[in-house]
Amino acid sequence: MSARVAAVVPSLGLSPLGAEALAALRDELAPVGGTLVWVHQGRAARPPRLDRPGERLLELPEAAGFARAANAGIAAAGDALRIALVNDDCLLEPGWLECLTRALDTHPGAAAAQGVNLQIERPGLADGWGLAFNRWFEAVQLGHGEPALAPCVSSLEIFGVSATAALYHRPALAAVALDGGRVFDERLGSYYEDAELALRLRAAGYAALAV
Repeated sequence: MSARVAAVVPSLGLSPLGAEALAALRDELAPVGGTLVWVHQGRAARPPRLDRPGERLLELPEAAGFARAANAGIAAAGDALRIALVNDDCLLEPGWLECLTRALDTHPGAAAAQGVNLQIERPGLADGWGLAFNRWFEAVQLGHGEPALAPCVSSLEIFGVSATAALYHRPALAAVALDGGRVFDERLGSYYEDAELALRLRAAGYAALAV
């Protein structure tokens, strides 16, 4: 089954918010007929029940890290033009996918877009709204710990997006892919893999957006 948007969720099955995260993601995908690839790693927990059209469970025999799980999910996403990467502890607000899709449609030179990620325990504060590098060349979250920005339909250009919850343009990912078509560098496991991808996309001339 082909779809314009496919969501990939790398998961260990241990998130206490897993069921809520899945429900919110389903609500976002339903209006556009998007597909879902849930990548379950290891046997520490049972995967969710995926019984809706366009949903696929991909099981890895061991905990492999975000990068490898995300790569497996993207490879299994068929010919979707857009890839949404969403953590299994992230609760998407209604309209998240529509806003990010509109941002990428409006900015053809952009490879990725993200919203403002809020802290679960303190929703008035941002976890971040994009990636940047500090003076020591460490990747940091823009706006981390700051008061959350008010909802807005405009977007601003940032260095790169956090793969916590982001929408990527598939042709841009293909243009900067590593050997074997891998999007993320699996040597990085679950740390800095999205920052390294942001560097490759920037070097290729692509922009990134925060909405």
